[in-house]
Amino acid sequence: MNKKLNVLGIIILAILLIFCLVICVFYFSSNDVKLVQSNITEISYTDNENYYKVKNIPKKISDSYISIINSIESLRWESYKYKLAYINDDDIPELIINDPGYSIGIIVYLNGEFYSMAEHGLSKKIENNKLENTMQLEMPLVYGSSNIVSYNYAPKENTIICNIHNPIISRLEIYDVHQSDLNFEYSLSATRFDKLIYSNLEEFSQKLSELENKIKQNSTYADNFSEKYYLNNKQISKAKYDVLANNTSYSLEADSYFATDMIEYLTSIAN
Repeated sequence: MNKKLNVLGIIILAILLIFCLVICVFYFSSNDVKLVQSNITEISYTDNENYYKVKNIPKKISDSYISIINSIESLRWESYKYKLAYINDDDIPELIINDPGYSIGIIVYLNGEFYSMAEHGLSKKIENNKLENTMQLEMPLVYGSSNIVSYNYAPKENTIICNIHNPIISRLEIYDVHQSDLNFEYSLSATRFDKLIYSNLEEFSQKLSELENKIKQNSTYADNFSEKYYLNNKQISKAKYDVLANNTSYSLEADSYFATDMIEYLTSIAN
């Protein structure tokens, strides 16, 4: 009898230990994802044009944007294209300024003032809805570095996504919008080469160049590696990568207008 009770006790203890282990594994793996997806993985909107197409805007904001555009055009006529986008979570769309193929700037309205958005707390306030020189216009989202091909935004989610495409690596750089500032949130990449972990852009460019040369010299070099996924240079599972990468977003460049057409559009939707 005692022997049976001892066996039963051991079995119950083993079940409890297994249960606790499963709970711990689930908690830490899910928590790891939550730490880095606080701003973009709760996106719940559907593919609805109301989330990204601006159909009306307060006349005061429209007039201010028109004044800002006119001041920019007086400095560099028809160099830029413009559009409106709901980037932060209020009902006032941001003015996007696109220097095609070079950079993108964002004008945001906060507490009665307009700011040219930048990183590291360097955003500039625009006085009297007018830019006196191009130095007042921050253009923080740049092209040309490490095969950057596009910038997207998650409507009303304070999130901007930089897409980097290369035959060797697929990469997303995620920025969080806070007030008038851009803040780098995390880097997400898929590659067949674990040696592409790096600490800065210069190191990444160097390692990417070295790999490209190896592949050119030996076409079978890439066959020795399997697909790997990284979050902030730390390897993660494909499941976590898919969760973080597959968020709906819209282009910051598409459907933009030259100044004359943009001013006409702003006038037509003002109320």
